[in-house]
Amino acid sequence: MRVPAVGTDAADPVRDRPVIDRWVLAELNHVVTTVDHALEDFDTAGAGRALTQFIDDLSNWYVRRSRSRFWDGDPHALATLFECLTH
Repeated sequence: MRVPAVGTDAADPVRDRPVIDRWVLAELNHVVTTVDHALEDFDTAGAGRALTQFIDDLSNWYVRRSRSRFWDGDPHALATLFECLTH
């Protein structure tokens, strides 16, 4: 089954989203920077640890705490998760 893409107008700008969305997007930005630096230094283990921690935070904190928002079809939650999974 193909999941439809979330359009850019599906959610408000990040500054207008709930705190939990802003938190996970800040974590995403941090992990991207960390992994980029680690890979530039040929530190694949460090990059892997950063990715593992982010995936753990995403699944154990963000998704669990936002379940009802996903069930309700909240465009902010869906757009935020989409960005985390595709960035």
